[in-house]
Amino acid sequence: MPQDRNSTISTQLHYNSTQTTSSTAGTRQNTTKNYRTALLASALVPMLWASGFYVTFVWMAIYMEELCDNPMPQAFAVNSFSLLFSLVAFFPVLGSLSDTYGRTNIMAIGGVGMGLLAPLLVMVIGLGDPLLALLAQCAIGVMLAAWGAPMCAWLAESFKPEIRLTAVAIGYNIAHATLGGFSPAIATYMVSHLGANSPGLLFSFGAVLSLWGLYVAPVHSTVAEEMETETEEVVSMVEDHVVGTKMV
Repeated sequence: MPQDRNSTISTQLHYNSTQTTSSTAGTRQNTTKNYRTALLASALVPMLWASGFYVTFVWMAIYMEELCDNPMPQAFAVNSFSLLFSLVAFFPVLGSLSDTYGRTNIMAIGGVGMGLLAPLLVMVIGLGDPLLALLAQCAIGVMLAAWGAPMCAWLAESFKPEIRLTAVAIGYNIAHATLGGFSPAIATYMVSHLGANSPGLLFSFGAVLSLWGLYVAPVHSTVAEEMETETEEVVSMVEDHVVGTKMV
Protein backbone atom coordinates (compact mmCIF):
# COMPACT_ATOMS: atom_id res chain seq x y z
CA MET A 1 0.00 0.00 0.00
CA PRO A 2 2.71 2.59 0.81
CA GLN A 3 4.33 1.77 -2.52
CA ASP A 4 1.03 2.30 -4.35
CA ARG A 5 0.46 5.59 -2.55
CA ASN A 6 3.97 6.81 -3.39
CA SER A 7 3.44 5.75 -6.99
CA THR A 8 0.16 7.69 -7.14
CA ILE A 9 1.77 10.81 -5.63
CA SER A 10 4.67 10.54 -8.07
CA THR A 11 2.29 10.18 -11.02
CA GLN A 12 0.23 13.17 -9.86
CA LEU A 13 3.34 15.31 -9.40
CA HIS A 14 4.59 14.27 -12.83
CA TYR A 15 1.21 15.23 -14.35
CA ASN A 16 1.23 18.60 -12.58
CA SER A 17 4.80 19.19 -13.70
CA THR A 18 3.85 18.38 -17.32
CA GLN A 19 0.86 20.71 -17.21
CA THR A 20 2.92 23.52 -15.68
CA THR A 21 5.72 23.00 -18.20
CA SER A 22 3.21 23.17 -21.07
CA SER A 23 1.78 26.36 -19.62
CA THR A 24 5.28 27.81 -19.33
CA ALA A 25 6.06 26.85 -22.92
CA GLY A 26 2.92 28.68 -24.02
CA THR A 27 3.92 31.70 -21.98
CA ARG A 28 7.37 31.72 -23.54
CA GLN A 29 5.86 31.41 -27.03
CA ASN A 30 3.62 34.42 -26.36
CA THR A 31 6.59 36.32 -24.96
CA THR A 32 8.63 35.59 -28.11
CA LYS A 33 5.76 36.84 -30.25
CA ASN A 34 5.59 40.01 -28.15
CA TYR A 35 9.32 40.51 -28.64
CA ARG A 36 8.91 40.27 -32.41
CA THR A 37 6.09 42.79 -32.36
CA ALA A 38 8.08 45.05 -30.07
CA LEU A 39 11.07 44.81 -32.42
CA LEU A 40 8.86 45.82 -35.36
CA ALA A 41 7.52 48.72 -33.31
CA SER A 42 11.05 49.76 -32.31
CA ALA A 43 11.89 50.06 -36.03
CA LEU A 44 8.73 51.98 -36.95
CA VAL A 45 8.46 54.37 -34.02
CA PRO A 46 11.82 56.16 -34.57
CA MET A 47 11.07 56.78 -38.26
CA LEU A 48 9.25 60.05 -37.59
CA TRP A 49 12.11 61.24 -35.41
CA ALA A 50 14.80 60.16 -37.90
CA SER A 51 13.20 61.55 -41.05
CA GLY A 52 11.73 64.56 -39.25
CA PHE A 53 15.05 65.68 -37.82
CA TYR A 54 17.04 65.24 -41.02
CA VAL A 55 14.46 67.03 -43.15
CA THR A 56 13.72 69.83 -40.67
CA PHE A 57 17.19 70.74 -39.46
CA VAL A 58 19.59 69.38 -42.09
CA TRP A 59 17.80 69.58 -45.44
CA MET A 60 15.46 72.49 -44.69
CA ALA A 61 18.23 75.11 -44.73
CA ILE A 62 19.10 74.17 -48.32
CA TYR A 63 15.41 74.15 -49.18
CA MET A 64 14.92 77.69 -47.84
CA GLU A 65 18.06 79.00 -49.54
CA GLU A 66 17.86 77.32 -52.95
CA LEU A 67 14.93 74.97 -53.57
CA CYS A 68 11.76 76.80 -52.52
CA ASP A 69 9.92 79.25 -54.78
CA ASN A 70 10.95 82.22 -52.59
CA PRO A 71 14.56 81.70 -51.46
CA MET A 72 15.81 83.60 -48.41
CA PRO A 73 19.45 84.52 -47.69
CA GLN A 74 18.98 84.11 -43.92
CA ALA A 75 18.15 80.42 -44.29
CA PHE A 76 20.97 79.04 -42.11
CA ALA A 77 20.36 81.59 -39.36
CA VAL A 78 16.66 80.72 -39.32
CA ASN A 79 17.53 77.03 -39.23
CA SER A 80 19.96 77.44 -36.31
CA PHE A 81 17.66 79.58 -34.19
CA SER A 82 14.68 77.31 -34.79
CA LEU A 83 16.76 74.33 -33.62
CA LEU A 84 17.68 76.23 -30.47
CA PHE A 85 14.19 77.53 -29.68
CA SER A 86 12.38 74.26 -30.39
CA LEU A 87 14.33 71.03 -29.90
CA VAL A 88 17.00 72.27 -27.52
CA ALA A 89 14.54 74.27 -25.39
CA PHE A 90 11.57 71.88 -25.37
CA PHE A 91 13.22 68.45 -25.35
CA PRO A 92 13.71 68.28 -21.55
CA VAL A 93 10.32 69.91 -20.92
CA LEU A 94 8.41 67.40 -23.02
CA GLY A 95 10.45 64.52 -21.65
CA SER A 96 9.47 65.59 -18.14
CA LEU A 97 5.82 65.89 -19.16
CA SER A 98 5.93 62.32 -20.47
CA ASP A 99 6.97 61.18 -16.99
CA THR A 100 3.76 62.69 -15.63
CA TYR A 101 1.23 62.15 -18.41
CA GLY A 102 2.62 59.05 -20.09
CA ARG A 103 5.01 58.41 -22.96
CA THR A 104 2.43 57.44 -25.55
CA ASN A 105 0.13 60.37 -24.77
CA ILE A 106 2.81 63.00 -25.42
CA MET A 107 4.11 61.08 -28.43
CA ALA A 108 0.62 60.80 -29.90
CA ILE A 109 0.15 64.57 -29.65
CA GLY A 110 3.43 65.18 -31.46
CA GLY A 111 2.80 62.49 -34.08
CA VAL A 112 -0.73 63.58 -34.94
CA GLY A 113 0.35 67.22 -34.99
CA MET A 114 3.19 66.44 -37.39
CA GLY A 115 0.96 64.41 -39.66
CA LEU A 116 -1.71 67.11 -39.93
CA LEU A 117 0.16 70.41 -39.62
CA ALA A 118 3.64 69.84 -41.08
CA PRO A 119 2.51 70.07 -44.75
CA LEU A 120 0.89 73.43 -44.02
CA LEU A 121 3.94 74.66 -42.11
CA VAL A 122 6.22 73.72 -45.02
CA MET A 123 4.02 75.90 -47.24
CA VAL A 124 4.50 78.78 -44.78
CA ILE A 125 8.28 78.24 -44.84
CA GLY A 126 8.19 78.36 -48.63
CA LEU A 127 6.72 81.89 -48.60
CA GLY A 128 10.22 83.27 -48.10
CA ASP A 129 9.54 85.42 -45.02
CA PRO A 130 12.31 84.81 -42.42
CA LEU A 131 10.08 85.47 -39.39
CA LEU A 132 7.26 83.25 -40.63
CA ALA A 133 9.79 80.59 -41.58
CA LEU A 134 11.31 80.75 -38.09
CA LEU A 135 7.92 80.37 -36.41
CA ALA A 136 6.84 77.55 -38.73
CA GLN A 137 10.10 75.65 -38.32
CA CYS A 138 9.92 76.11 -34.55
CA ALA A 139 6.40 74.66 -34.57
CA ILE A 140 7.64 71.61 -36.46
CA GLY A 141 10.55 71.32 -34.02
CA VAL A 142 8.31 71.43 -30.96
CA MET A 143 6.07 68.68 -32.36
CA LEU A 144 9.16 66.69 -33.25
CA ALA A 145 10.41 67.13 -29.68
CA ALA A 146 7.04 65.91 -28.38
CA TRP A 147 7.69 62.70 -30.28
CA GLY A 148 11.43 62.34 -29.79
CA ALA A 149 11.84 63.18 -26.10
CA PRO A 150 9.51 60.45 -24.72
CA MET A 151 10.60 58.06 -27.47
CA CYS A 152 14.04 57.55 -25.94
CA ALA A 153 12.56 56.31 -22.65
CA TRP A 154 9.77 54.44 -24.47
CA LEU A 155 12.28 52.38 -26.43
CA ALA A 156 14.19 51.43 -23.28
CA GLU A 157 10.98 50.46 -21.48
CA SER A 158 9.76 48.22 -24.32
CA PHE A 159 12.22 45.39 -23.65
CA LYS A 160 13.60 43.43 -20.73
CA PRO A 161 17.07 44.51 -19.59
CA GLU A 162 18.76 41.35 -20.89
CA ILE A 163 17.78 42.04 -24.53
CA ARG A 164 17.24 45.81 -24.39
CA LEU A 165 20.54 46.93 -25.91
CA THR A 166 20.41 44.59 -28.90
CA ALA A 167 16.71 45.07 -29.64
CA VAL A 168 16.71 48.86 -29.39
CA ALA A 169 19.93 49.15 -31.39
CA ILE A 170 18.48 47.05 -34.22
CA GLY A 171 15.17 48.89 -34.41
CA TYR A 172 16.58 52.39 -33.98
CA ASN A 173 19.28 51.92 -36.60
CA ILE A 174 16.89 50.34 -39.10
CA ALA A 175 14.77 53.49 -38.88
CA HIS A 176 17.77 55.78 -39.40
CA ALA A 177 19.27 53.66 -42.19
CA THR A 178 16.03 53.54 -44.19
CA LEU A 179 13.56 56.41 -44.01
CA GLY A 180 15.83 58.65 -41.95
CA GLY A 181 18.87 58.35 -44.18
CA PHE A 182 16.98 58.65 -47.46
CA SER A 183 14.61 61.44 -46.42
CA PRO A 184 16.72 64.37 -47.69
CA ALA A 185 17.12 62.70 -51.09
CA ILE A 186 13.43 61.86 -51.22
CA ALA A 187 12.52 65.44 -50.28
CA THR A 188 14.76 66.85 -53.03
CA TYR A 189 13.20 64.47 -55.55
CA MET A 190 9.73 65.55 -54.45
CA VAL A 191 10.59 69.22 -54.96
CA SER A 192 11.79 68.48 -58.49
CA HIS A 193 8.90 66.27 -59.56
CA LEU A 194 5.91 67.08 -57.32
CA GLY A 195 6.28 70.74 -56.44
CA ALA A 196 8.10 72.97 -53.97
CA ASN A 197 5.63 72.33 -51.12
CA SER A 198 5.38 68.56 -51.55
CA PRO A 199 8.08 67.58 -48.98
CA GLY A 200 5.56 68.39 -46.27
CA LEU A 201 3.85 65.11 -47.16
CA LEU A 202 7.02 63.28 -46.14
CA PHE A 203 6.36 64.34 -42.55
CA SER A 204 2.85 62.92 -42.78
CA PHE A 205 4.16 59.63 -44.17
CA GLY A 206 6.68 59.31 -41.33
CA ALA A 207 3.99 60.18 -38.79
CA VAL A 208 1.67 57.45 -40.10
CA LEU A 209 4.41 54.81 -39.92
CA SER A 210 5.50 55.80 -36.42
CA LEU A 211 1.97 56.09 -35.05
CA TRP A 212 1.25 52.64 -36.45
CA GLY A 213 4.34 51.34 -34.66
CA LEU A 214 3.17 52.96 -31.45
CA TYR A 215 -0.25 51.35 -31.88
CA VAL A 216 0.97 47.78 -32.51
CA ALA A 217 3.64 47.89 -29.79
CA PRO A 218 2.86 45.42 -26.98
CA VAL A 219 2.21 47.02 -23.61
CA HIS A 220 5.27 46.73 -21.40
CA SER A 221 4.08 45.02 -18.21
CA THR A 222 6.32 44.49 -15.22
CA VAL A 223 3.51 42.47 -13.59
CA ALA A 224 3.48 40.01 -16.49
CA GLU A 225 7.24 39.59 -16.24
CA GLU A 226 7.00 38.90 -12.50
CA MET A 227 4.25 36.31 -13.10
CA GLU A 228 6.42 34.59 -15.70
CA THR A 229 9.34 34.47 -13.28
CA GLU A 230 7.15 33.07 -10.51
CA THR A 231 5.81 30.39 -12.89
CA GLU A 232 9.34 29.32 -13.77
CA GLU A 233 10.23 29.12 -10.07
CA VAL A 234 7.17 26.96 -9.36
CA VAL A 235 8.07 24.61 -12.23
CA SER A 236 11.61 24.29 -10.88
CA MET A 237 10.34 23.52 -7.37
CA VAL A 238 7.91 20.89 -8.64
CA GLU A 239 10.59 19.21 -10.75
CA ASP A 240 12.97 19.13 -7.77
CA HIS A 241 10.22 17.61 -5.62
CA VAL A 242 9.47 14.95 -8.24
CA VAL A 243 13.14 14.03 -8.48
CA GLY A 244 13.40 13.81 -4.68
CA THR A 245 10.29 11.63 -4.46
CA LYS A 246 11.63 9.20 -7.06
CA MET A 247 14.92 8.91 -5.22
CA VAL A 248 13.02 8.04 -2.00
